[in-house]
Amino acid sequence: ARSGRAGAILHATMIVGGQDRNAQRLAALIRRFGVIALPRRGDALVQPIHVEDVAASLERALDRATTPWPPLVIAGRDAVAYRDFVRAIAAAIGRRVRIISIPAPALLGAAALTRLLPVGPRIEGAQILRLLEDKAFDIGPMRERLGIEPMGLEAMLARSFAGTGAVAGS
Repeated sequence: ARSGRAGAILHATMIVGGQDRNAQRLAALIRRFGVIALPRRGDALVQPIHVEDVAASLERALDRATTPWPPLVIAGRDAVAYRDFVRAIAAAIGRRVRIISIPAPALLGAAALTRLLPVGPRIEGAQILRLLEDKAFDIGPMRERLGIEPMGLEAMLARSFAGTGAVAGS
């Protein structure tokens, strides 16, 4: 912005779709174990955005940012509790999931132990700490500046997991 050059900085929330490392990893854990452990009952908010909405936002920013813009958050339509995000992924892949609440300090200790195991998921302490943060944003500026109406959670997950063998409504 200080340079005076036309442009925009877009800060995307959790990106879902394609080969993302978020929803795809959760789906793999749900398929394998059927149980997801979350701190604080998974009540922290997330507002994922689909990769197609990120691409559309980038394209629109390139077309519309004829002056320096302040940074702009791009996010999906729905802010949901992390536990509801996990349940929505399970529904999208046609699986059931059990969510268990474990105190954050215990999860941090367990995360450290995953580095010692020869197999299984590796979990970093920073990942646990991010599960305690609310990540919900006003998408009004995104809609106004970019003219983007992002997908809702159900639509983005249906698109992300199309063809994975999930049965609609199961």
